[in-house]
Amino acid sequence: MAATVHERPPYLAVVHRFVNSLDVDVDDPSDEITDPAGLTSWLIAHDLLDEPAEPATRAQFRLAMDLRQALRALALANHGEPIPADDLALARSCFDRLPVVAAPVGEALAPGTLPPVQRALAQIVAGVATARAAGEWHRLRRCPANDCGWVFWDSSARAARRWCSMAVCGNRAKARTFSRRARPSPGV
Repeated sequence: MAATVHERPPYLAVVHRFVNSLDVDVDDPSDEITDPAGLTSWLIAHDLLDEPAEPATRAQFRLAMDLRQALRALALANHGEPIPADDLALARSCFDRLPVVAAPVGEALAPGTLPPVQRALAQIVAGVATARAAGEWHRLRRCPANDCGWVFWDSSARAARRWCSMAVCGNRAKARTFSRRARPSPGV
């Protein structure tokens, strides 16, 4: 019997891309959104904002960075890790500033009446809320490897995948565990 593969729902695609706009790989870190202009460009490139768009303000940029940090922490918590109190407070603050409402047509949730950049960010929050309501949020996980941090979609049948890549991060973790076990104890 073939294992069931759970496809990432479309409303989580932009959430997934947003949290991975920051790559914390220790060997090659990168950030696609480094300033307000970069935020505006990113939102346009991902069909969340129409051109021509007013550039994002410094405050909107800070809100976007706070939202991304909070969502990355929530994705790590999907491994059963506790959510640091500061990150949970940050998530609540972001969600309060980016309200979503039930939509009478189209998507179940939609951004409330907000300026364009906040409306675009609220579409990301709507994706998270929809995934939580559908019982799918737990499948968006941040790799727990200290030298990675990539967020991945767990498509496995039992939603039990731990690493972004078993061949890389999972293998490194297993090698470290083996190495620790193979070392002789001090005093032996």
